[in-house]
Amino acid sequence: MAVGNRTETKAAVTAALVPTLELSDHITLLNDSVNESVVFRKDIIAVESPIGAALTIDYSNKDTATATISVNTTISFTNIENGDVKYLSVAKGATNTVAFSGATDVSSRKGYINLIPTLVVYQVFNKNGNIYVNCINLPNNNNSESETIFVNLPFWDMEFSVGGTTFINVAHGIASGYSKIKSVFAKIINDAEDEAFDFVAPYTIAASQYGGLIKWDNTNVSLIQNINDGSFFDSNDFDSAALIRGELEIVYVP
Repeated sequence: MAVGNRTETKAAVTAALVPTLELSDHITLLNDSVNESVVFRKDIIAVESPIGAALTIDYSNKDTATATISVNTTISFTNIENGDVKYLSVAKGATNTVAFSGATDVSSRKGYINLIPTLVVYQVFNKNGNIYVNCINLPNNNNSESETIFVNLPFWDMEFSVGGTTFINVAHGIASGYSKIKSVFAKIINDAEDEAFDFVAPYTIAASQYGGLIKWDNTNVSLIQNINDGSFFDSNDFDSAALIRGELEIVYVP
């Protein structure tokens, strides 16, 4: 098309190619454009509970799913195609573990997620036919940083010389605990609940050794009283079997 100048070109193109649009047409086009460009849609699947320890999330025509679990649960996914990006919100008990079947969990703090949080939000995506999940609502933490948790000691009659026990085992709930745990401190509460004591304080009172030994493995932290030289806690001040005996402070690398 031969034209003399820019003004003539614009007029000619407008007349030949661009239809006249009403305001309603513009609104429809804009709405369609917005709808198609939104990645995170509020298509919520009703809160789902696992059957036993298994839960399948069906993402057919949905972008977001919510699930509530109260046991250690394995989650799988259906109808998530290559290139899809979906979301999963999991409400859980603090120590309930979340595992995935048919998907790779690339979250940076899996040990921490299975120990403390009660709400975890995952991004779920399919890349080249492989499904991945990644926690997106908890801050990242590298392996040089540590976390601290507190675990109540159970009922413990410490007066072993007259029927109590010399040791207790306390489950710590930390995955690969032996290698992840950096230190453990045990606080002991007396029966009157008006004093607290360090279980392994390095000094003696009236020739009796404080406490004894703290050790841990992949499952438990164990408190073992010093029975050879006597224990400060072998006393009727610590013989109640109906009292939370204190707490553990556990420092670990998530």
